[in-house]
Amino acid sequence: MEGYKRDKQILRDLALRLAEISSDPRQETLRKEWIKHNDMEQVAPRVLIYPDGDGAWREIIPPETLRVSDPFLRECEYQLRQKIYHWEHFHDDFVFEPEINIDCVGEYTGYHYAKADHTTAWGLSIQGQSPADLNGGSYAFKPALNTEEDLQVFLSHKLDFIYDETETKKRVEMLEDILGDILKVTLSLPYVVLVASLLIELVHLRGLTQMLFDLYDKPEFFHRVMEHMSSSKLELLQRLERENRLFLNNKASYTGSGGLAYTNRLPQKDYNGSRVRLKDLWGFADAQEFTDVSPDMFREFVLPYQKKALSGFGLVCYGCCEKLDDKLDDILEIPNIWRISVSPWSDINIAAEKIGRKCIYSRKPNPSFVAEKIDEEAVKNDLKNVLEAAKGCNLEIILKDLRTCGGNPENLIRWVDIAQSICKG
Repeated sequence: MEGYKRDKQILRDLALRLAEISSDPRQETLRKEWIKHNDMEQVAPRVLIYPDGDGAWREIIPPETLRVSDPFLRECEYQLRQKIYHWEHFHDDFVFEPEINIDCVGEYTGYHYAKADHTTAWGLSIQGQSPADLNGGSYAFKPALNTEEDLQVFLSHKLDFIYDETETKKRVEMLEDILGDILKVTLSLPYVVLVASLLIELVHLRGLTQMLFDLYDKPEFFHRVMEHMSSSKLELLQRLERENRLFLNNKASYTGSGGLAYTNRLPQKDYNGSRVRLKDLWGFADAQEFTDVSPDMFREFVLPYQKKALSGFGLVCYGCCEKLDDKLDDILEIPNIWRISVSPWSDINIAAEKIGRKCIYSRKPNPSFVAEKIDEEAVKNDLKNVLEAAKGCNLEIILKDLRTCGGNPENLIRWVDIAQSICKG
């Protein structure tokens, strides 16, 4: 009991600070600007920074500095400390709401990437693929979809998110007891449940090299697998909608591969306030594994299946770290496409010409600029080149995939300050 009282006081102190931050008048100004931006009105380019929770954030807030003892509440402490640090040091365009958000507890039965301790995916055993605790390191995995028998197991698997209502309720009640009078406790589905990329799951079942060989050696197999994955994903999403287990994602949610979600377009005008539908949500897909695969093969083997899985969403984000230069015409035909990622390896001029003002131009600078010692001239030149290329676009610039800041958070602080000076100057 003493331990809980101590944990509670630590979290309440942090919650009070976040509540103070969320009441700053700048939050409302930023909300309005994000709504204009996401509704395709002209505003100054948005600037955001996202250190990785298991990467650069661990250098900024080392795990050993956390003070809460309960494992779940310790995760909440980490979230609160990140937000407070973000506000106090990164002067970007992030919006801080008076809430703490946690994922529903449950098991996604597909491949739950970034979850090192799961042992099955799509009915196949993936035991031994990775250590239970990566600690930010790398790992090798063993492909699980190898034989005809494996394929039959895979095809017979009904994709699901097995919701643990009891544990979810327990966590919500615990947080409401601790800080419910300070912050609102909100729920989300785990990010992977809504993602319609498909390829990121397949590559972890088949292996990247073998998956690419399959395009030539086993095209029927590839189509069969993708058809099952897309149909299963769509069926899961529709089932979650019927069971009223969806949550709105139109506020300060991490949207697509970056960007905040504020918009007047979601939820839809006929939303009744109690039942969230797919058409009230942002959806997301990417094809990083196909960055060097031809547009024709992308058009044949990937896009139709992603379109199917994305078909219910109100607005769609596409792309992450891949180069999409030769695939943009096809991506722009995805129904409700609204945000397209322009990676460090993309041609910024081709992207600007193709995207124009049809979608949000979501630029992702190279994180290597800040990974060791910041190269301020390179940062400035990169930003100025993008501003010139995308001057007719709805531009956002999002520094993410920050596995490290070289142990020096000042690199990130300086990047934000430079970006804001150039974009808002």
